[in-house]
Amino acid sequence: MSTVSDFIPGLQLSRTFYLEAVKLVRLGITKTLPARVSSFFGRPFLVIHLGGDFAEAIRTRITDPVVRRIAERKLIGSIDQISDSTDILSDPRWRTTLRRFYE
Repeated sequence: MSTVSDFIPGLQLSRTFYLEAVKLVRLGITKTLPARVSSFFGRPFLVIHLGGDFAEAIRTRITDPVVRRIAERKLIGSIDQISDSTDILSDPRWRTTLRRFYE
């Protein structure tokens, strides 16, 4: 039997985001942050509201110097957020060039 959530794209995933946000607080990794789910810039993707800034809250807790050095760089996300070119994503010859974004 289908439920309403079967027909709302991303609803199950957004529930998972919410539960992960609660877990971060319970583990003491972040303070309580807004965990409201909203659409991603008007698109049909449900995400934790960007005002919560979970990434920054987690980044401030990093103590390992090597990981901290990486985390202090501007957070740019995955290559999918920079380009949607199938050639770039699938051709291994681009890896060395793309790696520079993360150095």
